[in-house]
Amino acid sequence: MVDQALGAFGDTDVIVLLVEAPRLAPEALASYDPGEGVRAIVDRLREVRRPKILGINKIDLIGEKSALLPLIDIYRK
Repeated sequence: MVDQALGAFGDTDVIVLLVEAPRLAPEALASYDPGEGVRAIVDRLREVRRPKILGINKIDLIGEKSALLPLIDIYRK
């Protein structure tokens, strides 16, 4: 699936990366790792010159909404 996602970048006008919110306490987000497949996609996205949107599914799993910004930052790095 990761190979299909990586191969489709050139055929799109906008890229939406949809991820699932982790079930972690806000203080545990600093060490959160989204996984090898997602990291590979995010690394490749840095090279693509297309508009990108990060969608976070199931944000109701995050108790404190203030934890969303650190989560978004994880995907920006």
